[in-house]
Amino acid sequence: MKMGDKVFYMPTKPYTLIDAVNRRAAATGGSVRYAQASAGADYNGNDLSLTWNDYRGYYVVQYYFGRRPDERSWVHAVVLHTTAGIPGGKTGGGQRVVASWTHDKDRPGGAHLVVDQDGTSYCCTDLERVVICRSSSFEVALEAAKQAYAREGRGASLKVVPRDVDSHLAEGDPDLRPGREPTGQELYAKFPDPAWKYGALSEALFFDTHFGTSLVQSLIKAGSEDDWRKVLEDFKHPRRRATGV
Repeated sequence: MKMGDKVFYMPTKPYTLIDAVNRRAAATGGSVRYAQASAGADYNGNDLSLTWNDYRGYYVVQYYFGRRPDERSWVHAVVLHTTAGIPGGKTGGGQRVVASWTHDKDRPGGAHLVVDQDGTSYCCTDLERVVICRSSSFEVALEAAKQAYAREGRGASLKVVPRDVDSHLAEGDPDLRPGREPTGQELYAKFPDPAWKYGALSEALFFDTHFGTSLVQSLIKAGSEDDWRKVLEDFKHPRRRATGV
């Protein structure tokens, strides 16, 4: 059975404009130490999803480190473990391990990378992908998704797309809202700071990053959108900025 047409969601946890700045800094800001320091921060919530994998025949709960197009994130840890099932040091074991993961949908396995005896490396999935749960049961997957959402910090969201046969379970869940979550200004309207400031942040960060300005601070302090537009226009017109004309 394929994934259904009905969509449900748990809303994005509101975050402040300062949180938004910190989320971008943690995701893009050029220091491994900074990334490690912010790994446990409570403003780093991810966009979770629960969807049906028709090829594998089970639900997948996952998120990607690159949460949104303007945010990228550091990898917080590298976990090394063995496949514990390829004796004799023979080559080609990595292929057999990867193949074995597709045979039993009730006991799915997986890893981002598998290194064979001869050093051959197999990349098995998107390196920015984090899988939290695989299950043929919608109820099991949903419970895992809701637990992950509860653990996540500000900015986290959850999108749920059940199979048609499971839609009634999603419709009966009090924590899920029907439809797609609003985006842009409609989403930001529910956040603590003025909605227009979240929309203006990308432009302010762009100029701060490329021209060494302090427009983010100006945006934070701006009392109105008109005040912000005046600051932005003054920056964009050096002569006006220099002469005051």
